[in-house]
Amino acid sequence: MTLFSQVILHVALPVPLRRLFDYLMPAALTANEDNVERLKNQVSIGQRVSVPFGRQTLIGIVIAVDTNTDQNIAKLKAANDLIDNEPSFDDSQLTLLNWAADYYQHPIGDVFSMALPGALRSIKTIDEQLPKTLQKGDKFPSADELSKNAKQLHKLRGLLANNAYTRSELTELEVPSTTIKKFVDQNWAQWATCGQNTSKVETQHVNEGLSLNTEQAIAVAAINAVDHHQCFLIDGVTGSGKTEVYLQAIEHRLLNQWQVLVCVPEIGLTPQTIARFKQRFNVPVALWHSGMTDKQRFDTWQQTRSGHARIVIATRFWYFSAF
Repeated sequence: MTLFSQVILHVALPVPLRRLFDYLMPAALTANEDNVERLKNQVSIGQRVSVPFGRQTLIGIVIAVDTNTDQNIAKLKAANDLIDNEPSFDDSQLTLLNWAADYYQHPIGDVFSMALPGALRSIKTIDEQLPKTLQKGDKFPSADELSKNAKQLHKLRGLLANNAYTRSELTELEVPSTTIKKFVDQNWAQWATCGQNTSKVETQHVNEGLSLNTEQAIAVAAINAVDHHQCFLIDGVTGSGKTEVYLQAIEHRLLNQWQVLVCVPEIGLTPQTIARFKQRFNVPVALWHSGMTDKQRFDTWQQTRSGHARIVIATRFWYFSAF
């Protein structure tokens, strides 16, 4: 491979500069491959990448891949590694974030970094951070193989016989960590990545709402007649039935297999909002607010990204959007 046929990664980094930074492909990838097109095919736009930056190692987003650079190619450093085997942002998200950086005149690397949950601003892969469930293993014991007095072992065996559980679920079920450890140590069970499949929303997943008055019915009909982005302002005093309008408009979107984002003014309102939505809709509901840990935010991000979460409740203002 000659200097003038090397693959160049144009990377957005979380630094206060309005520009991209150029890097060569990671050395581990170029060591056994010298075909430019095949190398380019190993990188996806929107993919996270680890790169050297001065004395630091930063996590950036690949914005473009080609063989051109306006820098002295002999002085370009190689990226450390491509972190995931898939992009963190799809085409529509890339378009939105590029627009936001341009519209608000903000450094593009900061925009992309803030669009990632904190857990992904590290070198860990998405797969490494996916939730794990405890599942029965190849040596899963029969009830007769366990001591009759080992109540906790029998309890966990009964749970795992037909289902898999996350650690938090096992904690809620009051399964001791020592019991979990014994199952793992004995190869009776193992931790495995939890799949987050999406399923179709059916009418049986929606509980019946309230009857609408004339004004509410007009509002719902107007909102449901639109199948693209459009803003609506619903004006009404407290107790006038605005929330029922939101719920019936959301029902229409869910049954059309859309995801819905609901924003509320403050964290304090989220518990009652979640309770209201779970009472009405038997679908996965995710949460996003400033009081969550990086791990919790990553879980919400992944559930939303995979399509598993049908409704996302976040703090900002009373607003809902379907996508």
